[in-house]
Amino acid sequence: MRKFLVSLLLVVIAAGVAFYFGWIQLQLPADTYGVIFTKTNGFEQNVVKPGTFVWRWQRLLPTNLTLFTYQLKPQESEVAKTAKLLMGIASLTIILGLAAVLLGFFLGGGRAMYRVMRGKPASSAMEEEFIALDLNKPAEPRVSEPADK
Repeated sequence: MRKFLVSLLLVVIAAGVAFYFGWIQLQLPADTYGVIFTKTNGFEQNVVKPGTFVWRWQRLLPTNLTLFTYQLKPQESEVAKTAKLLMGIASLTIILGLAAVLLGFFLGGGRAMYRVMRGKPASSAMEEEFIALDLNKPAEPRVSEPADK
C-alpha cells in the first residue's frame, strides 16, 4: 500500500509538472495576443487570447514551441504624426500673421489718431519740415573735419 501511494504521488507530481510546462497562458502577459508556432505543426490558425485556457503538448519538448506575442494598444502611424505637425505649423503661421496685421493696424492707427487729435496731419510725411530741404542755409562744419589754422 505504501508503494502504491508513493507511486501515485510521483505520478501526480509528474502530471502537475507536465501541466505547468504545457500551459501557454503563463508566457502570455496581460493585454497581449499570441500566435503559436511549433516545429512539428507550423503556425496554428487559432490566436491565443488573454483569459482563455490553452495547453499544448508541444511545449513539453525543448525548443519546439515558439509563442509570438502582440500588444493590444493602439498604434499611431507616421503619416498621422506628420499631418498633425503640418496642421500645427499652418495654424501657428496663420495666427501669427493675423497678430502681426492687427498689431500693425492698431499701433499705426493709434499713432495717426493721436496726431489728428493734436491738430496735425495723420502722417508726418505731409509736414513741411519733413519734406522740405532748406538749401539756402549755410552748412555747419562737421565735427570730424579738422579745423583750419
